[in-house]
Amino acid sequence: MIGTSLFAGMVERARAQALPQSVAELTRVATDVYMWRSIGHNTIFIVTDEGVIVSDPVGLGNPRSTQMFKAAVASVTDRPVRYLIYSHEHADHATGAAIFSDTLEAVVSHRLAAPKIAARNNPLTPLPTFLVDSQASITLGGRTIDVIYTGRNHSDNSLVIFYEARRLMFAVDFIPVESLPFRTLNDSYITEWIASLKWIEDNLFFDTLVPGHGRIGTKDHVRRMREYFLDLMEGIRAARRAGLADNSAAMTASVRTALTPSYGRWDNFGPYLPENIEGVIRMMREEGIS
Repeated sequence: MIGTSLFAGMVERARAQALPQSVAELTRVATDVYMWRSIGHNTIFIVTDEGVIVSDPVGLGNPRSTQMFKAAVASVTDRPVRYLIYSHEHADHATGAAIFSDTLEAVVSHRLAAPKIAARNNPLTPLPTFLVDSQASITLGGRTIDVIYTGRNHSDNSLVIFYEARRLMFAVDFIPVESLPFRTLNDSYITEWIASLKWIEDNLFFDTLVPGHGRIGTKDHVRRMREYFLDLMEGIRAARRAGLADNSAAMTASVRTALTPSYGRWDNFGPYLPENIEGVIRMMREEGIS
């Protein structure tokens, strides 16, 4: 007979082994909403009677990614793409939209994203023509979505797509689902990131959260992301009170011990935690937080 703990270990090893990961995948997440995943990046498109609303082409690093995205849209509908929304200006999410230019009515971004996109002078990336300050609604074919700026977080220009009729939100890079945020959190604002998450908790009501990377989640993952940052900051403070130097191996070990019970099973907890510590310490210093 195989012991329980041995059997559990065998199952975990089997899960970790080599089932091939999909390079590209199309998933229907609501009646008229589809998620396209390509090489670790997620985006969405919404199909209406008068055309399609798409977000975040993911052409950086592989120009064929946007061709596959366009083909994925065409596999669902022959209606033209009318609106394209950049969630924010980071190049891995905002490159390649030119493939839709022949039918677009507008390219949407936050006002602060537009000059940064323009500065890259990339012919594959059409410039925004519809600039959002705090919130805007887009209506097409009887469907209305809200494009909302919730404050500075992962960037100073991140927008979320909120589709109230389907109780769905698309939010890129600042609400990963059971996964640590990317590395050293460059271009980020820790206090406002936490406030941004709290604002969403208090003001937007949805069941489905589609992130820019990784698995689909729920509204509860917004709270869990906010609590992760609060716990990480407290772990850093506790290590400092114990006399441990910022970004030292001893501090990292102390914070890891404190956070493992709640977050140890999250994706990238092993490799990204030291870099998250580094990024949060940098932001705490920049923002004068002790």
